[in-house]
Amino acid sequence: MPLRRKLLKESPSSPSPRGFSVLTRISEIVAEVDQELLVKEEIREKVLELTRIAVRSSSQAINSAHNGDLTTARKHLEKAREAVHQVNSLVEQHPDLKYSGLLNQAHQEFTEASVFIALLEGKDVPSPSELGVMGALYLTGLADVIGELRRLCVDCLRRDDFQGAERAFKLMEEIYSALRYVDHPKALIPGLRQKCDSARRMIEDTRGMLTMVLQRIKLRDSINTLIRKLEES
Repeated sequence: MPLRRKLLKESPSSPSPRGFSVLTRISEIVAEVDQELLVKEEIREKVLELTRIAVRSSSQAINSAHNGDLTTARKHLEKAREAVHQVNSLVEQHPDLKYSGLLNQAHQEFTEASVFIALLEGKDVPSPSELGVMGALYLTGLADVIGELRRLCVDCLRRDDFQGAERAFKLMEEIYSALRYVDHPKALIPGLRQKCDSARRMIEDTRGMLTMVLQRIKLRDSINTLIRKLEES
């Protein structure tokens, strides 16, 4: 049979062996996929709402912790934990949503708040599995803790708590030391290298600040000692 006649015979307008036209079959497939996408869109909207709650609650937990109100901080942290766990349940059967980036900020912020508050309370640092977050996002969230520790260090210096500032600075160095040799492609851990570079500069700036403050404290103590000796003589 000539090719042209064969193509005409098998054209879409001809009914298939099962009695359905090609258009009918395609319409059924499109309708099925469209329904799947509608369900996925509903899940996506719920995920977005929950991630906003997780991010906001994590931020509130950190701010409360900086203000010394750990009770309120833990309440906000628990709210963030519930939101993250709900998000994880929603995307469990939808890997395309799970790895689309929708969860990134929520997992990072929740990690940052959880680790920071654990350090303040002197508790063990929680692991990714304990928090229910992805490992790569845990590391980027951990890198952000360095910035919160610097803020804590500055607050301690304002209160003349030099020992507290030194403890915060030591934690900054320890976290950076643990992260600095993590070397994986950007596609696996997006943003980690930039965060580590920023943390390194932050640590150097903080070290310089602590050195200056220590010198001022020593100078002040020397002056006070001299004044006392002069008064006693």
